[in-house]
Amino acid sequence: MDINAKQQYMKTLREEYLKANKKGKTAILDEYCKRTKEERKYAIKKFRYKVKLKNPEERKHRPNMYKGDVIDGEWGQDPFLPRINNKWVL
Repeated sequence: MDINAKQQYMKTLREEYLKANKKGKTAILDEYCKRTKEERKYAIKKFRYKVKLKNPEERKHRPNMYKGDVIDGEWGQDPFLPRINNKWVL
């Protein structure tokens, strides 16, 4: 079974899996693992996986760590001056 066939098969079974009770989920997992030869725990993760993507504007961004000015240049090998991408930060 190739990757595309597995993905289509997963889509058809996922809706049934999420609506089913425990015995139904067991039967669906047994059938899926038997036909695709995938591990049971991996199949469970795939069935329960939900994609929740946000717009780039809505994502939280990490705050800037350095608020000082960045200066280009060689100031020697002073280990106490912080650097970002080989640029000195004051």
